[in-house]
Amino acid sequence: WQKIQEMKDKCEQRFKRVHFETKENEGTCSTLNKLISLAQGEYVFFTASDDVALPLLIEKEVEFLSKNEDYALVVADNAIIDSDSKRCYWLEKQQVTYNKTQAKYETFARYLEDIRKFKFTDNEFGSYKNLYKGNHIPNGFLVKKSIYKKTGLYKLEAPLEDWYMNLQISKYAKMKFIDEVLFYYRWHGNNTIISDPQKMANYNKLTIEYDNTILDRIKITEKNILPDVIDVKYNRDITNLQNKIFDTNKIILEFEEKVNNYINSFNNKINENQKEIEQLKYNLKLLQQKDTIYKKYYRYKVLSKILFGKKREHYNQKAKKYHKMVRKLRNLSK
Repeated sequence: WQKIQEMKDKCEQRFKRVHFETKENEGTCSTLNKLISLAQGEYVFFTASDDVALPLLIEKEVEFLSKNEDYALVVADNAIIDSDSKRCYWLEKQQVTYNKTQAKYETFARYLEDIRKFKFTDNEFGSYKNLYKGNHIPNGFLVKKSIYKKTGLYKLEAPLEDWYMNLQISKYAKMKFIDEVLFYYRWHGNNTIISDPQKMANYNKLTIEYDNTILDRIKITEKNILPDVIDVKYNRDITNLQNKIFDTNKIILEFEEKVNNYINSFNNKINENQKEIEQLKYNLKLLQQKDTIYKKYYRYKVLSKILFGKKREHYNQKAKKYHKMVRKLRNLSK
């Protein structure tokens, strides 16, 4: 606050209107909403405290928006600088290199183009259907203040405030990319995307979930909504329906499998019971014929002992057959 106060005279000499205020930290969304409400100009320019806007940036951005009524946001390409304000470049996974010939990405926009898979010079830049897949607006953008009457201000429920607001703007107006480096984006170890990727992933999830609640409320006949917003809504609803059908079919198949397993198990049980019943019937039959079996066994055994030749062998086989029944009867008796 003391350092800001030291700059007060310089700022008041340079700008038409300056507002200085100190307050408790209320978070990015609340602070941005207050700043927008304080702004009285036709445009609002956003920049982080450690980034650098080059001298012609705002002039070129204002010039474009003033001549194009159907656009509400304009942004230029960002060169990358390190913590010491030295120009640098990115390798494939955003690792810093100072050798331009080794770099895969010379600017922030080239990196964003690559991961989003479309050219920023096309009319697809800033469209809702592309922003719905992920944010791709570089830093240092200028916005027409009047658009906030349609979009509303920032929401605490959508913690990735820049992506959230870009999504809202793209529902009502176009965005323009100036293919010229007019802004320096500072890349250092404190960037949240590096220091806490899990936090960023959670912020992404919360932001798109909140935007989906807004999308649900949009009516197909609503005026001022750009056509691709309805396309996204329709395609998302179709995808959700397909997912529900898939989930339902999966539940049905799982249920059918459980039923079939139960039927098979039941049939196996019946077969086992049937075998047991047959065995019980056989045992009962043996018990009913107990005296006869014993008599025949002893008779055939005696005959096999006293006879000779083929007759002995014949009665010996019969004795063995009835011996099995006798053994079974003895076990049953036990």
